[in-house]
Amino acid sequence: MQNSNYVYERMRNVLTEMGAEVGLETEVKVFAGPLKIQDALGAPKEKDYPIQKGKEKLMEAVIFDSRGQAYTDRYGNYRGTLSDVIALELKDNFQIRVTDMDPDYIKSKRNGVEIENHSAAPEISLWCDLIVTTGSIFVNNTYNEILK
Repeated sequence: MQNSNYVYERMRNVLTEMGAEVGLETEVKVFAGPLKIQDALGAPKEKDYPIQKGKEKLMEAVIFDSRGQAYTDRYGNYRGTLSDVIALELKDNFQIRVTDMDPDYIKSKRNGVEIENHSAAPEISLWCDLIVTTGSIFVNNTYNEILK
């Protein structure tokens, strides 16, 4: 499996080449499309698509008379030139790690995330940008492990 930085860099190079052909100052509009689930998916029998649960929106990019669509949980409006788009920082969504002290939860998965042993907390605190925790870290006196 290739890492996402490699893939993003290749995408950036292709977009740069294409942009040079049509003009790097060509405006691109991106907006969260308020498509109804029926318009986005049709009528699937399954009911587990993230857009059905309200976790994602359908984004649409418009350039000239062409449109491209993608589902995302990081949606919003954007307007800029192709060169602006090429200069954007490309990165994955915020990855998360979860710890717990309860042995019944450790190594299980919740919403696709594996629960790690609380002993991983010091390493995770160095890895992450943000720690979200319950107040129980003060009650069970494990906050020092996390704040090392």
